[in-house]
Amino acid sequence: MTTLAPTALLVRQVATSDRAALQRMLELYQYELSDIWDQDLDADGMYGYALERYWQTPGCTALVACVNGFYAGFALVDDAVKLGPISSNKR
Repeated sequence: MTTLAPTALLVRQVATSDRAALQRMLELYQYELSDIWDQDLDADGMYGYALERYWQTPGCTALVACVNGFYAGFALVDDAVKLGPISSNKR
């Protein structure tokens, strides 16, 4: 039986040193969704995403997830986005 080393998951607010990595992860995310999202590359060959609001606007936060010290994902949180009520109908 193989035993796996413990996995350390850390989710934290993006630091200045994380910004380039976040931009690259977001580019990969947009590429993966390019088949269903109608978006074009810019003059630099990037999809581009305006991230400035996540360090400048209250209520907007960018987070990175790291596993064992390596980037594993991200989340962009914006309190202006609202979801409708969740249905409690159970069938």
